[in-house]
Amino acid sequence: MAIETISWLFKTFIEIITANPIHASFLGGLFAGEEFTMFLAFLSARGAFDIWIVFVFSFIGVLIMDFLFYFLGRLKITHKLMEYRFFSKSYNVINSFVSKITKENRVLILLYTKFIVGTRIITLIYLGVKKIDYRNFILVDILATFIWAIVVVSIGYLIGKGYTILFDIFKNTQITLTFVFFIIFIYFAFRKWLKIKFIRRQNPLI
Repeated sequence: MAIETISWLFKTFIEIITANPIHASFLGGLFAGEEFTMFLAFLSARGAFDIWIVFVFSFIGVLIMDFLFYFLGRLKITHKLMEYRFFSKSYNVINSFVSKITKENRVLILLYTKFIVGTRIITLIYLGVKKIDYRNFILVDILATFIWAIVVVSIGYLIGKGYTILFDIFKNTQITLTFVFFIIFIYFAFRKWLKIKFIRRQNPLI
């Protein structure tokens, strides 16, 4: 009974997404992050809707959320919070990361932190606290988000196409799903490795 309920809920969820791909892509970009965007690209590859919908509206959603966190960093109350130990230590770790790894290249800052787990939001706030010129930030973030969207949407789309091809070859759902989960595992293992390499060595709190 539980399995049937879960199956029905998942099917209903897919039907809602398929009927509203624009809303799903936009809200996914705002709140859900790259995992959901990748899933939407997977569905697109399976013929649920056009891939450009996922790319464009996820891109817009991510940009809006980035801008919100950046401008949050410019508020006086955020500067006050940075005086507290936890926030100040996190801020110093990001500052060290920015200086050592990206050499103050803002495109690299925004691009790297979109792929390193747990660093995106605090980096956006950090850039706001540093009072980086908002016009410069917007232009740079558009470029970094565009690159991010290409990578994430492409991975999801290729996984979807790979799923279709393998299923046609093996006619076996288990083998095909094993392939999908293997690719996803590699991707997230790579992100985890980036975090360990660039961030956790300096501070385990992030």
